Amino acid sequence: MNSYVRWLVSTGRFAPNPAALLSGVAMRLCADGLDLTRMNVQPRTLHPQIAMLLYTWRPLEVASEMRTGTRIVHSEATHQDFGVVQEIALPHGTSGRAATDTEAFRASPFFAIYEGATHIRSRIATGATTFDFPILRDLAAAGATDYAAWPLRLSDGSVSAFSVTTKKTGGFTDADIEGLESLLDPLAMCMEVHLRGYVAQSLLHTYLGRGPGEAVLAGRVCRGDLVHLEAAIWFSDLRGFTRASATVEATELVEWLNEYFGAIALPVEENEGEILKFIGDAMLAVFPVTSERSRAACCEAALRAAVSGNAALDALNGRRVARGLPELEHGIGLHVGSVEYGNIGADRRLDFTVIGQAVNLASRIESLCGKLGRRTLASADLAALARGDLAPVGSFELKGLPGRHVVHGL
Repeated sequence: MNSYVRWLVSTGRFAPNPAALLSGVAMRLCADGLDLTRMNVQPRTLHPQIAMLLYTWRPLEVASEMRTGTRIVHSEATHQDFGVVQEIALPHGTSGRAATDTEAFRASPFFAIYEGATHIRSRIATGATTFDFPILRDLAAAGATDYAAWPLRLSDGSVSAFSVTTKKTGGFTDADIEGLESLLDPLAMCMEVHLRGYVAQSLLHTYLGRGPGEAVLAGRVCRGDLVHLEAAIWFSDLRGFTRASATVEATELVEWLNEYFGAIALPVEENEGEILKFIGDAMLAVFPVTSERSRAACCEAALRAAVSGNAALDALNGRRVARGLPELEHGIGLHVGSVEYGNIGADRRLDFTVIGQAVNLASRIESLCGKLGRRTLASADLAALARGDLAPVGSFELKGLPGRHVVHGL
């Protein structure tokens, strides 16, 4: 086991992802004669959608996936050189109730670990009909002879859980258990490296957007660090929200905003748009031109997102009316042009955003939506490139911008 601990500290912590790390761990344990059939690591995490992650290693010849007994955000299996690692993301609950606060999870060994158990050991006898935990029944059916679990204690005081299952005749020996316990701290250290990276990435993606988040992680953190970007630009704004905010409780307003942004953000993301910021009741997004996506394709994507966003708002309003709430209305301004994209702000407080005349034009076009009774308006530049049902609705002066501008509507 000493050589295995050395591998974890010197090599394992540099594994590219948790799947590769756990595959390497399992390979070395099996080489030591433990004959594992399953290994689980379940860390808690800081993520707006995900409460816990569950990584399950199993041998290549074991085809069945892990069952959780609760809702999941996503599940993905990765084939490694030595086995398969399944990653399962477990969500936060609704109405203050955690998704893991279910009968299935409360009956699991990991719940006992989170409740303070320092070690769980369950030998699985041939022909057994009663088990300490329901999961052991499934493991017994797969030929398991022994199960053990421990907490993994991280540097911030939080606790994750680790378990191993074997089909070794007679189960784990005392030496096996002693060796496994010696691995807990270095394994926790390695998992913490990956977990901190996961948390950093998920929070940057959540609060900055995927593109800006990746740029910051890549080292673009200096004030004034800008790049030139060609993009279709989306600017949307709720209408009448300022007036409503004077008569509605703040908590209810927040709920309205979350419902609204939840409805219109998904079409933007599904059409590969980047949501850069929420500004009160407004939203700014871009559809960047890349070597794989032309200027015209970006314009079409932005228009598709607007059409789908309007449909999503209709569906939301139907649900709101059924609950006795007023309908929400908005305007979307679309344009295509050149922007500067990057870090702007003060020494200690930066914002990753886009600036430029093109952004101003999209915002000014959106401001016409209420006056013209339209939900979606677009510039002539975008209309010329986007294949869609756009037609001129007039020529207008736009505040702060020179000349007159032809605006198109659906």
